[in-house]
Amino acid sequence: LVYYAGQPLIGTVNLPNGAPVPGAMVTVYDSWGIPHQMVRTSADGSYSVILPPGEDTVNVTTGTFQGLSQAGNVLLSSIKINVSATQGFGYNTPNMVVPIVVHSSSLQGFVYWNTANQTSYNSSIDQLLVGAKAVFWGTANQTKLMATTDASGSFLLSNVPPGVYNYNILYEGTNYTESAVTVRPSTPENATVGLSPAIFQGTVTLPGGAPVSGSTVTATASMGFTSSTTSNATGNFVLGNLGPGNYTVTATGPYSGYRSLGQMAVVTTPGQRINLTLVITPSVSFGFSVTANGQPVAGFPIRFIPIPTLSSNASALSDYSTALTAATVFSTNSNGVVSGTLPTGNYSIYAVGYVGNRLYSGLASIHTPASLAFTNPTTLALAPAFPLSGSVGKADAQNSTSTFVIAYDAVGDSIVTSANASGAFALLLPSGTYTVQAIQGSSTTATPVYTTMTSVSLVYGSTIALTPVVGDFIHFQSGSPINSTGQLYPAAFAMVNVSAGPGGPTETAFADAGGA
Repeated sequence: LVYYAGQPLIGTVNLPNGAPVPGAMVTVYDSWGIPHQMVRTSADGSYSVILPPGEDTVNVTTGTFQGLSQAGNVLLSSIKINVSATQGFGYNTPNMVVPIVVHSSSLQGFVYWNTANQTSYNSSIDQLLVGAKAVFWGTANQTKLMATTDASGSFLLSNVPPGVYNYNILYEGTNYTESAVTVRPSTPENATVGLSPAIFQGTVTLPGGAPVSGSTVTATASMGFTSSTTSNATGNFVLGNLGPGNYTVTATGPYSGYRSLGQMAVVTTPGQRINLTLVITPSVSFGFSVTANGQPVAGFPIRFIPIPTLSSNASALSDYSTALTAATVFSTNSNGVVSGTLPTGNYSIYAVGYVGNRLYSGLASIHTPASLAFTNPTTLALAPAFPLSGSVGKADAQNSTSTFVIAYDAVGDSIVTSANASGAFALLLPSGTYTVQAIQGSSTTATPVYTTMTSVSLVYGSTIALTPVVGDFIHFQSGSPINSTGQLYPAAFAMVNVSAGPGGPTETAFADAGGA
């Protein structure tokens, strides 16, 4: 072995237009072809290596790194440099400056929904995507190239530095990760990609199960994107070309005033298929203002969750689960008014979101249609939101498969949420006094059921621990006596409060049309 100080070689790797080529591998070989050093070009394309004495070769490469050759598998440039013994063995040898120019390339292609589920684009089935962003990340994310698909679903990037690029498609708020792309000099690279769409499929029916044709089925994503289709002669529908996300799916018409409750559908992976049954019933219009600090709030999401009517013959946990999946979200218009139609029934109104840079929330209830026993709100006043969180202990590890937590405010408005497998839960609510109830039990049988209630004063945030005990159902009828026998004139759709003693934790329930 012979020590050598070596000849310093510095320079840049650029395209013909002067743009740098970051992340390229610069490898030094001696006259025997043995690699002595490998470096990657920096963000500005610069490099610095040491050359041994003799007839050296400097290769600029990209692609997949090869351990034996200490280089990439795509050659961009190769130069020969003769280093004399004086240069190679001397000390303080001046830098040799060698700029290296490599040829650029281009990235082109188009983006489409791969509805046909084939390896290539099918023009009769697949839909081209307009406005999709194709993003390419170079080595160590030193380079970011981005193009947006035009009206034909295609994109083109010119003067692209050769290299290996991680590839992402951004469309309708979803990030799709695609296979990495290797760009070679002077060779256009086709980056066409078909995204795997999720599909909602199912049937629209009347309450008795009769299929409904001509009903408009709409999926609304949490990002605001909507997609619609119409049920066919047998009531079936297919709603495709959907990306991952949270959706609310509803059916409206064709009968005047009919619509379904919203059904929540969560797409977690591309290509997922979800089956739904949408039942349309007579619906009623509603509308009210939403304000914060006395000013109307535009574009704010308002969630309407059906308040279930519990029965001693069915699982209360199943009823609450169904209610959460049937939540429907409407957003306020530019004047801060939220309006729409909902099937007849009682609903919890829950709003949470940002006003400026702060979280606000609001809670209310609505009955469709409004009745003498229940007046619907004309304004929902939002207030700064604070966290109410905690945990629910396991009352019966064998029979309890579900846990739900309901928070009631001082006037009886409520919001329900599910606890996770470890019993943890969290809500964002305005400050105030709340009754918090936990219900635990089986999602398939009515009994046993476990419950507990406590009062909470929420100021800046509260954390509580709930321990359910064996509970029972209470049945009664509300109304006014009409004769001496105790017969009642039913208080249809009345709000009924049940408290644990005067001023104690209070649970709210709604009577049905018969006051029960």
